[in-house]
Amino acid sequence: MSTSLVRALSRRLNDRFTHQLVADDDALLVLFRMLADAEENGEAQVFDAVADRLGPKLAALVRRHADDERRHIGLTRRALRLLHDRPELRDGRANLVEVVDTHMGGMLRGEGTDAELGRAYLLLYALERRMVAQLTQLERGLQGRRPELAAIVAEIRDDELKHIRWCQVVAWELMGADEASFRATRDEMVAVEARVYLGVTRQNLTALLDVGLRGMSLVERGFWRLAAWTMGRLPSLPVPDPDGVIAARTWEPPVARRPAHGSAWSMYVEQVS
Repeated sequence: MSTSLVRALSRRLNDRFTHQLVADDDALLVLFRMLADAEENGEAQVFDAVADRLGPKLAALVRRHADDERRHIGLTRRALRLLHDRPELRDGRANLVEVVDTHMGGMLRGEGTDAELGRAYLLLYALERRMVAQLTQLERGLQGRRPELAAIVAEIRDDELKHIRWCQVVAWELMGADEASFRATRDEMVAVEARVYLGVTRQNLTALLDVGLRGMSLVERGFWRLAAWTMGRLPSLPVPDPDGVIAARTWEPPVARRPAHGSAWSMYVEQVS
């Protein structure tokens, strides 16, 4: 089977699942709880530590990133209010950011050398890529059905698209590495996220099936439970990017040597929009 055919089939299956998910209030509620978890994950420690190591303009960029994430917390809480969040509805969801951070030994605690914080920021880059893919899929399912929720998702997604570029620029400045080392570390963080995501999405898919999706046929429910089981046997689950939106935000470091801290803005100013 060709790669293009596999991608087309995967997209159709994801669209079908998302359509059924957004039609079920309980499942949609659990999904937005997952989004809220991803936003309320303690990243502030990294932002504070990184901003203190940079020149004023790149530090301001990091603080804009932090402000965006705080605003996202408010947006996801608003979505939960719209869905009439009910504490009695329990679920077995997992938090991807926390699981990845634990897997990496607490990298997002905001501790260590400049180079170590640069690695942490590339881990954020990998997580932001996943978030963009998930939010793009969710927005497509919500359009025309739940426009108020679709607007919330689109606002967060558009911010995260900017953050993909910002994370790379900030990491490059912090790491002080050559181009090959920077790319290797970026690829390493993407690979780590893709491996850990498998277990998290398996748990979260099971949580969604357990609490909702009552309109799903027994055959389809069995298919998705089989899919959840199969995920435990895959090596990794790369971020889907059928429209190339995420790839377009990949940043290539400049050929010139990295300038001293505080003088880098002229090199980056055209790269962070």
